[in-house]
Amino acid sequence: MEFASIPNDHARIALAVSITAAAIALQHFLRRSALWPGGSAGDRHAALKVGAGLIMGLGAGLGAWWVTDARPLLPMGIGAPREILLLLLGSMVLIFGVTLLASRGAGFRREYPEAPIDRPDAASWRKNALAWVVYLAGYELLFRGLCLHVLVELLGVVPGIAITTALYVVAHLPKSLTESLGSFPMGVLFAVLALGGQSVLYPWILHVAMAVFADTIAFRVRARG
Repeated sequence: MEFASIPNDHARIALAVSITAAAIALQHFLRRSALWPGGSAGDRHAALKVGAGLIMGLGAGLGAWWVTDARPLLPMGIGAPREILLLLLGSMVLIFGVTLLASRGAGFRREYPEAPIDRPDAASWRKNALAWVVYLAGYELLFRGLCLHVLVELLGVVPGIAITTALYVVAHLPKSLTESLGSFPMGVLFAVLALGGQSVLYPWILHVAMAVFADTIAFRVRARG
């Protein structure tokens, strides 16, 4: 189906939201499946996370072709305004600080790292980090690329950010209450970075930095016992 044959803006909005929701559901159940039975638990976790990222990337690509007539989701440029770069760096520093403080609590040790690795070495750390890179690339292309791009174009900035953030929060419901509530401001921040920088590159950088830093701290906490 080509873009011109989709009858109205409501249909395009429905398709963008439906593709996002379907991809999130599929990747969620894939990551909790019994696929990839060989290898260590950490290797299985990394492989399934990469597969989940590819599912979300495929969903974003399908949406780009089907809903937006193959127009770019958001340009992958590097020419963000200085304010966006400062917001990115400032957010990273703040989140790193909050993560360090949170790592002292029992809740942090229960939730992180996601990977079932008790005594990580350099190789397992690299595999885990690479899995996050691929997984979050698909995640950001789906949420802040396809979904946000279509909704902002057709509904406006505020409704687009609100709906995309609501879907992002729902995707976090299987996690803890703290992380689910925290996904509200983070969803808005990621959207601002994507729209202000005109690229999914900026929320992807922050998202990867957050995830890898949290897992690195959690690995060290776990290793200390």
